[in-house]
Amino acid sequence: MNFSVILNSRKRPMHLDSAIDSLLSKASDPNNVDVWVKYDNDDEATDAYVKTVPFDVKKVKFFASPKPTNLHAELNKLASICFGKYIFVFNDDCIMETRSWDKIALSKLKNSFKDGVVYGQTSDTSADKNKDYDYSSFPIISRAAFNALGYFMKEEFVGLGGDSSIYRIYKEIDRIVNLKEIVIDHIFHNSIEKVCNPDETAQQMRGNSWLKNIDPFSIDITKDLEKLKKSLYN
Repeated sequence: MNFSVILNSRKRPMHLDSAIDSLLSKASDPNNVDVWVKYDNDDEATDAYVKTVPFDVKKVKFFASPKPTNLHAELNKLASICFGKYIFVFNDDCIMETRSWDKIALSKLKNSFKDGVVYGQTSDTSADKNKDYDYSSFPIISRAAFNALGYFMKEEFVGLGGDSSIYRIYKEIDRIVNLKEIVIDHIFHNSIEKVCNPDETAQQMRGNSWLKNIDPFSIDITKDLEKLKKSLYN
C-alpha cells in the first residue's frame, strides 16, 4: 500500500463521505490508497452511516471507541496499525482538490532520501492558518519517519498545534518535500466567517485544546531532534 489516510471523525457523516470519495476518486491508483477512520462510539449518526454504506473494507476501515480527550493520540494509534508506506493525515471536513494527488506525491517522495525519512508539505485553503509560519495542516509523512520518531503527531497537543510543531522538527533536519501543488479544501475553515461559526464538533475540539494551551512555535523540540538524528546518522 502506498498511502494510508488517517483521520478522526465525529457527527459529520455526510462530510466524511465526501472526504473519502474525493480521496479515492481523485487518486491515480485508488487500489494503493486506503483510509482509516476513528469515530466515537456515542456518535449515532456516524455509526449509522458506517453500517448502511457498503464500503470496500480493503480501502476504508472504521474503528469505534470511546470519545478521546487527545485527538493526536488517536492519530498515532491509526498510524501505528495502517499499512501505507506514506501516512497522510486528513479531516472529515476536507475535500481533495487535486487529481492524481497520489501519483504526484509518490513521484516526489519515493526517491527523495535514501533512508526514506521525509515530510511532504501539501497546501490547503484554511483561512485561519498563521501566515508567518510555513507549515502544512495536512502533511504526508513517511512510514520510515514515523518509525524513526516514534509518533506521527506530538501528543502534548491534544487538538490544535500538532501540525505546526511537527513541521518544525522535519524542517530542522531538512527533510521537507514540496507538495504544495496538492491542494485540500478545508471546508469549515476556508473563510474567516466559517472559522468564527464552528459546529459542535469543532467547538468541543477547540475548547479541549485551549484547556491545555501550548505554543507549537516555541515548544522545545530538542529531544525529538536528537531521536531523529540518532536514527538517521547511527
